[in-house]
Amino acid sequence: MDEFARLFGPEDYVRRYANTVHDRTYDRCTATLKVWRASLKRVIEQGKNSGIDTSLLDPVDDLWSRAEAAGYGEEHGMAMFKIMRDPGA
Repeated sequence: MDEFARLFGPEDYVRRYANTVHDRTYDRCTATLKVWRASLKRVIEQGKNSGIDTSLLDPVDDLWSRAEAAGYGEEHGMAMFKIMRDPGA
């Protein structure tokens, strides 16, 4: 994660998200995983209603769904990495 983060400038969103995962500071967020997932579900719904293939978004929705079910809904959206690190969660 450190090497990936260094590919971006210090204020870049991707770097900040990578740092969140690296530092495991999931309690510091402006929007919770629950909010991110609700937004993603809306994008998926609108895409399907418009005839757009949204299957690329399904794996993220699955991760966020599992993370929310595991009790991480009030944490940073990057808390999905907790599920990725522990697939049995």
